[in-house]
Amino acid sequence: MVVISSVILLLLVISGSCEIPDLFRPFQDTTQQRVCSKQKPQFLPRTSVNTSKRLLDLRKLMSKVKRGGIQAYIIPSVDAHQSEDVAPQHQRREYISGFSGSHGTAIVTKQKAALWTDGRYFLQANMELDCNWILQREGVRGTPSQSLWLVQNLSKGSKVGVDPFLFPLCEWDRMFEVR
Repeated sequence: MVVISSVILLLLVISGSCEIPDLFRPFQDTTQQRVCSKQKPQFLPRTSVNTSKRLLDLRKLMSKVKRGGIQAYIIPSVDAHQSEDVAPQHQRREYISGFSGSHGTAIVTKQKAALWTDGRYFLQANMELDCNWILQREGVRGTPSQSLWLVQNLSKGSKVGVDPFLFPLCEWDRMFEVR
């Protein structure tokens, strides 16, 4: 019965006789996206997470690293096993940014925080991030790569930190290869 109902619903949606229920498109309402402009009043949807204290705490830790601290920290969406589905206790990127999508990389510097995700999660990120974050859409012309963004936002000789259990050496080499 459920299969028949699903097929009927699908046919009604395809034919235009029925709209897709909101349950199946939770992040399509673009009127509920954040507005982080200095010209307009800021607007944050109910789904956004205030990350000010988390970022402040991370930046304090970054400055306490021996020999001058680190100027940037990269937080990927993986765990130490490079699992596709990350257990809740290992969702570091979600904790620091508030973004709950399964794909994305966060980079935090002393002054800025940016998150890269692809088109599948871009609207969701726009609804979950607060205005502490710069949202970058991967794979779109004009969006800087993570390594280019670091070069543009850090001075020469800056130190970039990662958790070596989360960031494979081959990924590090690929990210910072000299072109």
